Amino acid sequence: MLKTFHAYDQDLSFRWALFGRLNSRYIHLRKLVIALEFSGSGYVWIPYSLIMIELYRTSINEAMPFILLFTGLMYDIAIIGITKSIIRRPRPKINHDDVLSIGPDKFSFPSGHTSRAVFLLFYFIETNFFQQIPKSVIISWLGSVVASRILLGRHYVSDVLAGVLFGIFECTTIVHLSPLVARCYFANWAAKRSDNISRLTPEEIDPFLCTHINFAFGKVLESLTIAPSEEDDIKGWTLNSKGMYERVIKLKETNPDLRVLLSVGGWTHASRGFNDVSKNAANIKTFAANSIKFLRDNKFDGLDLDWEYPGAKDQGAEPHTKTGYTKLVKKLSEMFQQEAEQTGKEKLLLTCATAAARHRIEAGYEVSELCKSFDFVSVMTCN
Repeated sequence: MLKTFHAYDQDLSFRWALFGRLNSRYIHLRKLVIALEFSGSGYVWIPYSLIMIELYRTSINEAMPFILLFTGLMYDIAIIGITKSIIRRPRPKINHDDVLSIGPDKFSFPSGHTSRAVFLLFYFIETNFFQQIPKSVIISWLGSVVASRILLGRHYVSDVLAGVLFGIFECTTIVHLSPLVARCYFANWAAKRSDNISRLTPEEIDPFLCTHINFAFGKVLESLTIAPSEEDDIKGWTLNSKGMYERVIKLKETNPDLRVLLSVGGWTHASRGFNDVSKNAANIKTFAANSIKFLRDNKFDGLDLDWEYPGAKDQGAEPHTKTGYTKLVKKLSEMFQQEAEQTGKEKLLLTCATAAARHRIEAGYEVSELCKSFDFVSVMTCN
């Protein structure tokens, strides 16, 4: 059976090598297909990723997509090179040695061009790498690169199929690497300081400095709603002037990847409102629904819970708040997901700031359960 498969693989590969056979009527198009082949080469994408990393070396947020791209390409070289060195399958006889092959690349199985093209395809689409290029164009281009491996007689069909599987595996690994989170807090009173040294307005913030900005702070009310803590958060003091919310969110016009969340709570807020919200399932559900409306109405990308602290009697927390906090977080996560599915909008993020002290953690947090629902957690290590 294996011999039959091998014979069929060779026969099919030979018949499909339209630009590999010298007697083919399509041979005049060979150079065009070679150019297509080169567009998916590591000789193009490795230097490109290194150049872009260097250009954006002062901004880790902007450089990160290129760092991951470079990591994926090097990962591809390593895994394909090792596999080729072990299998050592010769290239098809119809192949012309008119491209540079180094070391294990002289062998055929699996197709490194294919694995790289598939990796690039999934990576570009998954990360929205080329925002201005339609996905159909990217799919057609890299799909053609894969096809060129057979059309030029570089590889057997089975080499290409194996390369597809390797490429999917590589991309699955790379795109799920945890991206850097540079989380910044902007306090609504920062723009109102009297001295020029410490005063900071939203317009003075570098839009690429942070991946997430938490607007501090909103209030959690006993009425199970969220409210701004300053009058000028939503509307400015003068006619037609913008509120602080809008001024911070405007930074996204320069950096569309920036996410702005509303942080509710804070040290002076303590447990006011949170006690009522977390008291029972009905209160939690009502608060979650009200939170979604408030966040969407004010164009926030998510909610940051800065409850200081559940379970802390000295901060006014009631006995039910440790388990109540877990239930609150679970319901918020659940309803954020449901709202995104129903509306087609990007899911609201759910994050938190937590205490670092052991006695606070033991009194107020069911850590393993909470981590299942938060997008990420920030531990407050400041004094």
